[in-house]
Amino acid sequence: MGRIFIDGFESGGAGLWDSLSGSVIAARTGHSGAYCLKLSASSDYIQRALPADDEYYFAFKYEPADSPSTSVLALYAGATLLVQIRRLATTGYLAAYRGTTQIQAATTKPVLVSGGIRLIEARVKIHDTAGVVQVKVDGEMVIDFSGDTKPGTDTQINMLTLGAAGAVYGYAYYDDFIVDDADWIGNTKIQAILPNAAGSSTQWDPSAGNNYDCVDERPASDTDYVSTNTVDEIDLYAASNLSGSIGSVKCVQLQARCAYEGSPTPTHLQLGLRSGGANYFSADKTPPASFGQSVYALWYTNPADSEAWEEADVNALEIGFKATA
Repeated sequence: MGRIFIDGFESGGAGLWDSLSGSVIAARTGHSGAYCLKLSASSDYIQRALPADDEYYFAFKYEPADSPSTSVLALYAGATLLVQIRRLATTGYLAAYRGTTQIQAATTKPVLVSGGIRLIEARVKIHDTAGVVQVKVDGEMVIDFSGDTKPGTDTQINMLTLGAAGAVYGYAYYDDFIVDDADWIGNTKIQAILPNAAGSSTQWDPSAGNNYDCVDERPASDTDYVSTNTVDEIDLYAASNLSGSIGSVKCVQLQARCAYEGSPTPTHLQLGLRSGGANYFSADKTPPASFGQSVYALWYTNPADSEAWEEADVNALEIGFKATA
């Protein structure tokens, strides 16, 4: 497959995550986009579920915020800590742990110091003899462990945590977080494209004014929205363009902050793209009962031609959603 999950925190919130003790803030100097994640207390963390699998690749921008030993990435099977990557206070280097037992520490630079932004990449495979923990900092392999990465009987990862985990602190800033199930990710930036004009269909009811004006806030507003109680109604929006130098587009992820009230006729939502004059919709998503969490869908290729995304394809997109039964 490829990308499983991406978040640059460019919505201005953490609605794609299951739980957060921390905050999304205006991007610090050196971070990409408009926002980043801040974990500033010893107990701060952010967490989300993953599809159960024995191997994953990760990439993210990481900036230490203080000197204590910190948990950079922790991977779980339910409540059981499988593999953890920590930054060591004594050296500033990274170290890999099977559960709470250190299995390898980096012995080469770069040192991770407060105020310095680094690209962290990791590959983790859970196995009792053929397990793998590999970690790169700015493209340089600093941990390359093979052997036992299974601290108990669990064989698959189904949860990740950034920040405090296993009694280890979580002081740090994060950005451009990506999970892949197939390959190393590399230095990738996540950009937000936001609604900025009406699209080809405006069937949902605006709380006031134009439809697109009700869904263009960043961070989102609970009092400015579109709504419907009619199955198959579609709202689409023209959106802003990508900016800067774009090397390649690995995927397009559409996310929507949504909720339902009472006992609506449509009980699901499909996220949609309009490309090449046709509409393409995701599988059904179940909205939460109140605003807070977001739903999302990924497109690895342009559905109009099944080819890799090009910058012009993304810039021409309309984005939106459809109410479904």
